[in-house]
Amino acid sequence: MNAVKNIFLVAGARPNFMKVAPLQHQLDKRPEVFRTRLIHTGQHYDADMSDIFFHDLDLPKPDRFLGVGSGSHAEQTGRVMMAFERICLEERPDLVIVVGDVNRDAVATMIKDHFSSLSSPSPKRPRPAFDVPEHSETRYAVVTDKETTATVVELSDLRP
Repeated sequence: MNAVKNIFLVAGARPNFMKVAPLQHQLDKRPEVFRTRLIHTGQHYDADMSDIFFHDLDLPKPDRFLGVGSGSHAEQTGRVMMAFERICLEERPDLVIVVGDVNRDAVATMIKDHFSSLSSPSPKRPRPAFDVPEHSETRYAVVTDKETTATVVELSDLRP
C-alpha cells in the first residue's frame, strides 16, 4: 500500500486563502491518501485580512504560522524562505503547493538551487510507468465549481 502523501498548502494573503480553500477541502476528503498541512506565511495577519477568511471559507487553523508580517518584498521573501526552510527540513513534504501571485520560474529556481543538495532520507523508490493505449476518440473530463468566476481550460496531449 502506498504511503500517505504529506502536502503543504502555502498561502499568506487574502486572495490566496480563497484559492487554497477548495484544495484543502478536496484533499481532506482523502485522508488515507493525503495529509495536508496548511502553512500561513503571515503577510495578512489581522482579523479583517486573515481570520475572517478562515472562518468564512471553513478553513482549519493553520498548522504553521510563519509570522512574516509587513515589509518590503525583499524582506518578506527572505523571512518566508528562512522560516519555510526550517519547516521543510523538519517535515520533508512530498509536495508543496503555493497559491497566489508568485513568479513561478524565480521561485522554482530558488527552491531547486537551495534544496537540490539535500539527499533523500529514504532509498529511492522506482517510479511507476503507465502505458496509455492509443485511441482515436477524444477523452475529456469536465469539472465545474459554482464559486469560480473564470473559465479555466487545461489540455493534455499524451501522444509519444
